[in-house]
Amino acid sequence: MTITSAILAMLSMTVMLEAGGEGTMGQRAVVYTILNRAANADMSIHEVLTQPKQYSCYDKIGLDNWMANPRYMVDAREYISVVSKAIQAWDSPVRSLFPPGGLSVFNATNYHSKDVAPWWSKSSKMHMVAGINNHIFYVEER
Repeated sequence: MTITSAILAMLSMTVMLEAGGEGTMGQRAVVYTILNRAANADMSIHEVLTQPKQYSCYDKIGLDNWMANPRYMVDAREYISVVSKAIQAWDSPVRSLFPPGGLSVFNATNYHSKDVAPWWSKSSKMHMVAGINNHIFYVEER
């Protein structure tokens, strides 16, 4: 997977908005879900992030509008290191220890905050793999 500076900025913005207060483990897990969705659906990261009603931080103000705001881009820069390390881990030989579809946060495809219970989380195809800080992560059976 090729990660350009624009993709790195999008991922950093998403981590800031979705999991900024969650700590490194939760932030990395958000990156894994995005990378897994892109890989599993053969979509670009931009396509994954801009799907309607997938990332609550973009429901009212779209990704491109957040990215166009210089103030938020400066704030998002502090997450580049976390995002880069998550990408390295996801793309490393270590990942082979976690086969695709296996029940690991490395393979997570979905998440939500603990204060909501979305309809999809009750599906028999969703398997909870981790609770990290304020988020619950799932692997969707394929």
